[in-house]
Amino acid sequence: MQGIPASPGIAIGKVYLKQETTVEIEEKEIPEEKVEEEIIRLHKALDRAKNDINGIKNFISQELGREQAEIFRPHIMLLEDPELVPAIENKIREEQVNAEAAVNQILGRYAAIFAGMEDEYMRGRTCDINDVGKRIISSLNGHEEMTEDLPGKVIIIARDLSPSDTARLEYARCLAIIVETGFL
Repeated sequence: MQGIPASPGIAIGKVYLKQETTVEIEEKEIPEEKVEEEIIRLHKALDRAKNDINGIKNFISQELGREQAEIFRPHIMLLEDPELVPAIENKIREEQVNAEAAVNQILGRYAAIFAGMEDEYMRGRTCDINDVGKRIISSLNGHEEMTEDLPGKVIIIARDLSPSDTARLEYARCLAIIVETGFL
């Protein structure tokens, strides 16, 4: 196995293979008279997403420190972006698509722009955009965020761990974390 260690030292133990979570997005056309209801549903999901992220940020701040909690700052900044919400609303109004499809398409564009940037830090924000998008769409679909239930003390191996994934881990049960392994 080859990977990038996300925690220092040497660990021996059982391996827990973290599966990537996928969010189902069903694009639906909505009737014109339901457009405003869809926008209200979008705003409720955005509020839940922001509250969730602030809750995680506060938890991480208390458990690990303020500096570590700042990893969620770009998530909140994205949700407060003055161009994001109007772009999603316009997509819903103009194309009469459901909020899930509008969020996926608009944030997909944001992610593509950031992924194409020369600056490595800015390219890295693509992960944040995708994480926020999954959170909003999960909220729209009525899915609750759950804490990762680890089967005892384990070494976690994952292709990628988003900031939200990392925040949900039970650190007392993590012997080590390895990210971007070559065998997945």
